Amino acid sequence: MDYNSIFEIIEDECLDILQNSNYGKRESATFTADTTIKLVMKELRAPVNKRSRKKISKKILIIAIAATLLFSTAVCGNSYWKIWREGGAERITNDNRDIVGKEVIHSGYYPEHPNDRKDIPPTSLSPNEIVKTAEEGAHIPLSMDIFTTTQDKDTFITPEIIAANNAMAIFTTPDKKGWKLEKGDILNFEVLLYPCEIIANQHSAFMYILNGELKEELTGFHQKDIKYQLCAKEDGYYHIAFIGASSETTSLHEGKIYITKSKGSSNLP
Repeated sequence: MDYNSIFEIIEDECLDILQNSNYGKRESATFTADTTIKLVMKELRAPVNKRSRKKISKKILIIAIAATLLFSTAVCGNSYWKIWREGGAERITNDNRDIVGKEVIHSGYYPEHPNDRKDIPPTSLSPNEIVKTAEEGAHIPLSMDIFTTTQDKDTFITPEIIAANNAMAIFTTPDKKGWKLEKGDILNFEVLLYPCEIIANQHSAFMYILNGELKEELTGFHQKDIKYQLCAKEDGYYHIAFIGASSETTSLHEGKIYITKSKGSSNLP
């Protein structure tokens, strides 16, 4: 049974509890996941004759509340609905920071029925403004999200992100053109992963995009302190793509990208 089914079973009973509580009658009441859970638990502990409501199953309500708490107290909010329901990658904000380093099972990869599995690697690429094609043999992720860096002189700062399993986060320059490299130049990406509650050292991987083509080359890491170096095999515009390669979400602190020029190459943009 999935979480939607659980809440459909008990939605009328929960609503009845909230409507008949003094808290729910206050004009200034603000309902949040936290306060709602506390209120329902408080009402469940009250004697039955003090509750003006139809009979409900205490066990079902407790199961529903426990299921909610598995994904923190705000799983039903819009703040990280995308991560929970669809996977993908997004910036870390105050709204989703409480799931950093925690396991988040999302329906895009763990459907209720085995026959409806959606975690089979896609066979075709969905082009976007950066990735137009894919080299034969290149790994196609389940999602691709684009993140713009901020430039500080010769260094580009990447935002903090959280990524689900097999989600690709593509980092680009402020103008979204990518980094112009000459053969032999090295594009460096240094970043620290947030600790994970399940695995001490998570798996992660990097790919790159050259002139709009997702390349086959894939570099894996099994450590928190990552130093990825992309050596340009030819002239062109490059993008770095991070992939969450762990069953748990993978979260990145702010990182930095910078170019190490090869001898004899030009510094011209």
